[in-house]
Amino acid sequence: MADSRLESLDAVDPDHGQPMALVDVVPDASTMSMDDQVLLKMDIDAALQRLSPDLRDVLVSRYVVGESAAEIGRRYDRTEQTISNWIREAAREMKVYLGESRYFDVRTETR
Repeated sequence: MADSRLESLDAVDPDHGQPMALVDVVPDASTMSMDDQVLLKMDIDAALQRLSPDLRDVLVSRYVVGESAAEIGRRYDRTEQTISNWIREAAREMKVYLGESRYFDVRTETR
């Protein structure tokens, strides 16, 4: 994901009620070894697979493809607000899944 898109992928931390960017959970790949980049990609892929198909689709459509919430909403016959809520939920779940990943422990030692 592009850095600007990763930084904008935020959700509220359920424990503290504060916004948290997904970029706070995922390290900067440009500072990582190739082996670590491969592990990170595998963890992101695994986290995406754990999402429901709808949440995975809206997250990828918004931040990888670049569709707006309104465009995605038309495809799902849902409001832009509903899609925005789905995106926040997907981002929240990704943070949880990435926090549980084997790579998270390695990453926190180097940060």
